[in-house]
Amino acid sequence: LLQVNDVSGCLDRLIEQLKRTKNFVFIRQYFDVSTEKTALTVRINLLWPEMFSRALTGAELSKEQLKEYSVLTLCNSSPDVIRAVNADGKLSDYISKLPDYLSIASPQVDQLIKAFKLIGVSFCSLLFDVSNTALFKKVYQEGLYNLSFNNIQLMLQCVYGFESKDDICHQNYTLILSNIQSPLHKKVLASMPEYMDIILENCNGRITDTEQTVREILNSDQIAANQKERYIELITPPIERLNAITDKTVWGALIMCEALLVTEENIMDYFLFKKKMEVALVKFINRAQEKLDY
Repeated sequence: LLQVNDVSGCLDRLIEQLKRTKNFVFIRQYFDVSTEKTALTVRINLLWPEMFSRALTGAELSKEQLKEYSVLTLCNSSPDVIRAVNADGKLSDYISKLPDYLSIASPQVDQLIKAFKLIGVSFCSLLFDVSNTALFKKVYQEGLYNLSFNNIQLMLQCVYGFESKDDICHQNYTLILSNIQSPLHKKVLASMPEYMDIILENCNGRITDTEQTVREILNSDQIAANQKERYIELITPPIERLNAITDKTVWGALIMCEALLVTEENIMDYFLFKKKMEVALVKFINRAQEKLDY
């Protein structure tokens, strides 16, 4: 039926019968032996778009069959049909949660990416070693993955080429800034508050970003004051010049958290900003290890 023109509508009647009887056994066995899987998938999606969702929920197809059916759906069905198959969000959720989904031989990369974007696929995690290289690269370029520490680490290791887990842990944004034209930097820049929470929770209590990176973060208007203050508590070594930080709301935290070098310039800048000798400034001055010359 799948190899000839279905003038009599026999195929449609067959699929309607499969739908009515919920005959997943036929579909499962057909997928095991047939070479016409694409044609059947297209017709089922047209007449029974919820089949994938029910097969997934009831574990009616094997893991391999579910993945193959989903790939055939994305590559061969129209956008309207793909939306119908994903009406309850289970197709996009299934794909997003499958780390090895990109392990596809000879994938139709452009078509898959269009379909991923159509239904809002965003991978929770990815296995680079088993992924098709071209497809992984495109997913990275399009930012079709969740912003998480593990995914950021994966991109820094597999795309940027950084191997040190310590550097990724303690100098994360410094590494990202090494290529400001990268898709990773653009993705992070678009979600700085979320990114800061991720880094603050995964730096193991210490951040060793370069001073240029520290300035980028503390001068950003996308990052909340409380996030900047938590960041200041963790940075080492201290920054050199207070007036390099244009967001003066964090100057107090810099003075109090030993995140700033004790110099005559920094003392004067803070004093002129506050126009009085605060307790915090006195304590800052008392931390000087060398004689100060005003």
